[in-house]
This record gives sequence, C-alpha cells and structure tokens, in this order.
Amino acid sequence: MSTYGMSALTRGSSGNVYDSEAVFSTISPVRKKVELYERIDDILWDVVPVVILVIGLVGNTLSIVIMSRPSFRETTTRLYFQALAVSDLAFLIAVLLPRYVSLFFETKVWDVNNWLCKSHIFLSYWLMHLSAWYLVGVTIERLIAVHVPHKVKQWVTGTKVWIYLVSVTLVMTGLNIHLVFTVELVPIGNDKFACPSIQSFSFYNNIIFPYVDLVFYMCIPTAVIISGNISIVWRILDARQSTSQMTNAQTVQKYKLSQMTITLMAVTMIFVLLNGPVLVLTLLQSGWLNVEVVIGTEASLKAAKLSLGNTVSVLVMFLNSSINFLLYCLSGPRFRAEVKIMFCGSHASSNSTEISRALATDYNEK
Repeated sequence: MSTYGMSALTRGSSGNVYDSEAVFSTISPVRKKVELYERIDDILWDVVPVVILVIGLVGNTLSIVIMSRPSFRETTTRLYFQALAVSDLAFLIAVLLPRYVSLFFETKVWDVNNWLCKSHIFLSYWLMHLSAWYLVGVTIERLIAVHVPHKVKQWVTGTKVWIYLVSVTLVMTGLNIHLVFTVELVPIGNDKFACPSIQSFSFYNNIIFPYVDLVFYMCIPTAVIISGNISIVWRILDARQSTSQMTNAQTVQKYKLSQMTITLMAVTMIFVLLNGPVLVLTLLQSGWLNVEVVIGTEASLKAAKLSLGNTVSVLVMFLNSSINFLLYCLSGPRFRAEVKIMFCGSHASSNSTEISRALATDYNEK
C-alpha cells in the first residue's frame, strides 16, 4: 500500500456554501489547531528519524555480527534473523535516510535523478515485502519444531532455508519490478519534480497494486504469523499440562523449547502491531477524504490531521525495522550472553560462558 504521496482533498463537489461570518468566526481556533498539528508533525520528523536510524543501523549490524558467532552458526533460525536484519538495514538506509535528508533540501533526494526515483520506489516496497516473508519462513520453521520435533532436522536444513530465502527474494522481486519501468521522473513546475506512474500503468499502480501490496505485505504474513503463534502457544501449554507425568529432564526440555520460541513471537507480533497502522490508514484514506468536505480552514484542519496520522504511522513502521536487536536482547538469554561476551570479554561475567553453553543447543532442538 502506498505510503508516499498522501494528498488532502480541500474542496468537494457538493457545492456547499457557508455563511461568511460563520467561516470567519471559526478561522482563529481552527487555524491554531492546524498550526499545532503541523508543529507536532515537524517535530516528529526532525527528532524521531534520527533515533530510529541510530538504533536501527547499530542494532541490525550487531544482530548480523552476533548471529554469525560460533554458538549460532549451527542453527537455521539465525539465517532468517540475519536475512531480516539485512533487509531492515537496507530499508533504513535506502528509504528512511533519504526521506530524512530531504527535509533539509527543497527537493527530495530521490527526485534529482530518474533512476534514483525508480529505485527508491522499488526498494521501498521490495524490502518491506522481504522482511514480512522472512518472518513467515521463521514462523513456519518454529511450527515444525514445536509440532513435529522428530521431523525438524529432516524438514528444516540450512540448504532448504537458503532455498526459501532465495525463492522469496526472487518472487518479491518479480512482484515489484514493474515499479522500475512504470514510473518516471517528471517536472511539476518551480524547478520541482515528482515520480508518478506513466499513463499506461496508472490504473494498475494506483488502483490495483495497493491491494496487491496489502495482501502480500500484511494480510497473508499477518494471518500466518498470528495463527502460527497461537498454534505454538497452544502446543506448549498442552505439553506443560502433561509435564507432571514426565521426568525432570523432559520437563526441562519442554521449558527450554518454549523459551526458544519467545524471541520469534516477540519479533513477529511487534511486526504486526507496528506495520498495521500505516496500511489501515492508507486503506481508510480515500473514505475519510470523500466524506462531506468543507471549505476554508476546516479542510485545512482535516488535511493537517491526515498528515499527522500518516507521519505517526510511517514512523512506527520504520521503528519496526530498528528494534529487533532490542527484542533479541530482551527475549533471548542466549543472545544476551553473546552480547556480553562480545563487548565485555569472556571474563567480564562469571556466568556468561555458562549461560552461552547452556543455551548453545540448536534452535531446532528436538
């Protein structure tokens, strides 16, 4: 769903005419609200992207490095999380960074060159889709590990994970590659440029593709993630109910298995929560703007509200690409132990090595 190029309709076709005194009497308070919304919007874009970029660039880089360490190398789950970190890192660099830099110039960074324009739009969609479907893959892997643990080593291997990652990358490339050939940089006056669809593909890009984007970026991944997590929780709770009849070793095994799924569940559910608003807002935008539209400052107030809502939802979406490292630290004792060892050395904490060894079993542990 397009999140770039939001516009506010300031006059409708109903031909409503309002008394001039009534309009004049509402200008002052409404204008103050408009200015307040615009000020909040500007503050958010001035401050929040810097925080997101710093956390995201550092966090995703550390995630890639830490999951390359020896104790993670034998797991297949780390391949998904590394791929996710790469796509999130690229998304922040290729999409958020240019948007933030453009705040300091009269022209958007990607509107200075036709290929920059094309690549910016393509990468915006492509990288979002990749992240969503990498999470689908790791959710399916966890489902297999929890429900049929005796088959996981056979069904989930490093080679098969790589085949999935490459296949998803190719499919998402095919889904979005048309954006490279169906948008063009055009002048819009006053030395400014825009990157709209060419006329022959305008209907597909503006009417059909937003729903294709919605299905592949949000609907299918969200359905898999939510149903998968519910199934995982149900299976673990069901297993725990029978632990009273198991040996201590079996009980510990079930407990460790549930701990290994916490990181996945945290990352996937945060993805759903933080990416949902931008798509919902975009879907509702046309309906919101086509209700009874008034003239003058009331229309400006509606436009200011829409702009602020769009800003918040887009920044929340970008936030999702920056916080996975923090989620790994909060939900994974094994990951925390590796962070301690990496930065503090093996002698910094007497328990770090023991924790790392205790949790050094494969994420696909039976």
